[in-house]
Amino acid sequence: MASELENDITSTTGEQIFLCILIVFTFVIVLKRLNWEEIFLQNINAVHHVKSTQEVSMREVFNPFHISLSNENRSSISDGLNLQLSLLKPGFVSLFWEAEIDEFYKELQHPWEVLYNRIQKELFLGDKKVDVSHYSQRSQKCENLEWHTEIPDRIKQHGKAPPRSTYPVVVACTLEEPVAGELQIVIMLSVLHIKDPQVQLDSQVLHQFLITNDNKITTLNPFFVSTENSSTETETRSYYSDSEFQQCTGVNSEGRLSSHIVFDTCCVCQDVEMTIVLLPCRHGCVCSECVNKLDKCPVCRDIFTSYFRVKDSNQQASISGQRNIEHTVNPPAVLGDIWWERLNNRLNSFCGFN
Repeated sequence: MASELENDITSTTGEQIFLCILIVFTFVIVLKRLNWEEIFLQNINAVHHVKSTQEVSMREVFNPFHISLSNENRSSISDGLNLQLSLLKPGFVSLFWEAEIDEFYKELQHPWEVLYNRIQKELFLGDKKVDVSHYSQRSQKCENLEWHTEIPDRIKQHGKAPPRSTYPVVVACTLEEPVAGELQIVIMLSVLHIKDPQVQLDSQVLHQFLITNDNKITTLNPFFVSTENSSTETETRSYYSDSEFQQCTGVNSEGRLSSHIVFDTCCVCQDVEMTIVLLPCRHGCVCSECVNKLDKCPVCRDIFTSYFRVKDSNQQASISGQRNIEHTVNPPAVLGDIWWERLNNRLNSFCGFN
């Protein structure tokens, strides 16, 4: 009697152990089917696309002005101001020295026609400026032209310690004859800092404002892209401001930008050319397909909230279409030649995982 009881207990214990093993095995299989790595081993730094990220609509407007400090000659209070000018349409360039900051932003509130006339007649900033210098009294076109001008003595003698209430100089670029009815940039205002003994910050362009003939004001900011130079076979990371990009590309007969800059490929897929600039970091590094899979910039790892395109997407769409055609004509080989792979595919279809 005792031996039968022991046999029953042993049998019951074996069945329980087998049942527990079966339950654990089933549980592991279910977790595996549900991608248990993503559930339990999720990396907090993994990229998860934020559905609220949207493309910013951009209008292509040709910018005929480009103002920068000379790369060959330095600018300072003692050395003078050395500018590099490019005017792709006939226009004027004027320097308004020692501009009061509050008055400058008040001037930006004027309609473009009023602001245009005030600049032409030297009424810009009123008496809240020290002097005015003109590159030429006649309108002209130029490209990468060097302009050296001396700093007015009154600015040299001021020498105010920071914080200051004035900008050293404001560069005003205006078109000769704005065309009515055509959307275009008619004024560009560039705020410069000039190195002096009190402020040792290097001379640089602080702000650039573009004013269009529909009274829109846009700040001109750089965006950073990786470019590939085929002649030297070297890759460099550089930056292009919006105006530099449009000057390098130009405008074709249809009014669209036609690029002469060879951009690097997308840093994610390494296949399609980069066409997307992320905001607010302004890194140009991905294509229009990969941007939908990201919520962090691949370069700086900052979360981006929006993005815009720097090139026409027609070419990229044709590339994607060609890739789809190739996949249709030459479909990939179907996996599942092994019995357990075929069983796995059948389970996927039955459970709705495909």
